[in-house]
Amino acid sequence: MSTSVRIFLGGCLLVLLVVISTTWLFGRANQSSIVPTLVESPHSVPPQSRALPAQVQSVPVYYVGRQDGKLHREFRNLAASGKTELCAIVDARPERVEAARKAYPSVPRIGTDARAVLDDPAVEAVSLAIQTEPSFEMAKAILNAGKHLFIEKPIAENAEKAEILAELALKTGRVLHIDHLMLFHPIIRRIKDLYDSGELGKLIYVDVSRMNLGPIRKDVNAMLDLAVHDLAVIDFISGGEIPYHVEAIGETHYGKQETLTYLTLKYPTFLAHVKSSWISPIKERRTIFGCEKKMVIFDDMKTVDKLTIYDQGIVETGEEYGAYEYKARTGDITIPYVAQQDALRNSIEHFAECVGAGRESIANAAQGVKIARILDEARRKLDATRAS
Repeated sequence: MSTSVRIFLGGCLLVLLVVISTTWLFGRANQSSIVPTLVESPHSVPPQSRALPAQVQSVPVYYVGRQDGKLHREFRNLAASGKTELCAIVDARPERVEAARKAYPSVPRIGTDARAVLDDPAVEAVSLAIQTEPSFEMAKAILNAGKHLFIEKPIAENAEKAEILAELALKTGRVLHIDHLMLFHPIIRRIKDLYDSGELGKLIYVDVSRMNLGPIRKDVNAMLDLAVHDLAVIDFISGGEIPYHVEAIGETHYGKQETLTYLTLKYPTFLAHVKSSWISPIKERRTIFGCEKKMVIFDDMKTVDKLTIYDQGIVETGEEYGAYEYKARTGDITIPYVAQQDALRNSIEHFAECVGAGRESIANAAQGVKIARILDEARRKLDATRAS
């Protein structure tokens, strides 16, 4: 007997909140309990290798929310994926509802009432895509109503709230999936496979540059907006290592939020540096993984050949090198073919699979809590720098 999961995505205006856009998912999925751990999360299996269980044929999707660029991509992925079906769009603003009706005439249900979803027993899962601060109360309401939750990054504005949501997911036995989009990028999955196989050797350092020119947000700084992606990737690739020292410095030239941040993290076995900027003249999405055997550069701004593997490193020298104890070792440079995939679709489909199979997402609450704790410490360092 086939089972379908209905997904409702949306945005609404609540009395105590600002205008929000939410993504609601609902239906009749397997009700098996999910038990998200609050310590280490399983990262060993890349999401593309997880097939949708036979009993789950598709996920009808309900969408409520602002119709901006990313969410239009989400519409398309929900409609095009064989594992999801776009069933409804709800938005608090009537003018946007009308725009949605014109843009998506095939969607059977488009309107302004999202609150009723929480009281609807047919609603099983909700994807929440709103500003970070007001999302917390809505996320709690969703989990307390017994719905599975797909939430935009970061999971919450601080670790205390992240832990509350993680505990609620544990208590209610619901899937809590954070849209840590880069975990579902085919290049990141290839790097994970290479690292886990031992081909790259021990990780020594990670260097990340994630920059663009605007837009500048009012609710979070550049670090919370951009570095979350990279912290999730570092957690994923390293197998869940936790840093024991965090440093951060930033610039607040525009507005009250840092528009440029430098985040440095010392893990037990490697070092990481993450630069996040809204004030760069160029858009850059580049990550270097420096390992003992090989080094890897992932440049997501390239249209092709995004991944380069360098068979290079450092080796000990002989006595003839005098004061130089180590020297460079050079080898082949490889640019492997990696089939292009839409990371957002992969993320949506992974969530649908987890809801249908009753299992934990790789982008789970435990990972969200770890990242929130790192960001809390980084924020304390930013505040201290401001005060000085």
